[in-house]
Amino acid sequence: MQAAVYAALGDGYRARASLDKAAAEIQCANAVSDAPEWLPNVNDMQVRVTAGISYLWLGEPGRAVNQLAPALNDMGSNRLHATMVLAHTAQAFAKLKEPERAVNLIQQAIPTASKSKSVLRTKEIQAARSALTPWNGNC
Repeated sequence: MQAAVYAALGDGYRARASLDKAAAEIQCANAVSDAPEWLPNVNDMQVRVTAGISYLWLGEPGRAVNQLAPALNDMGSNRLHATMVLAHTAQAFAKLKEPERAVNLIQQAIPTASKSKSVLRTKEIQAARSALTPWNGNC
């Protein structure tokens, strides 16, 4: 979470350092039984999503997709959380100039966001749609 805060503030150096530290702690915990105190409440998918969103906010959509796309396959039944990941991944694909993939993900996110009436989810879908502006009117 610390990485996401730094990324939101535009501090790429500290965001990357936090992501690297978390990755190292997880790798170390996998090797020994002495896990960091935050690790029992965190799984690999959550770390990937946090890293992906951080990279997106840092303007690194390629790295964001590398983290977010695998997390989409591991979402499970939590459709509300999946909607956020879909919207962030769509933003990253739009920034990578892959509008078809972005639109596909937005279409998957809209039904759940509509039912939940979540302002936050709607805002992220709107951000993804805004990232598609260069392709408006192109068929």
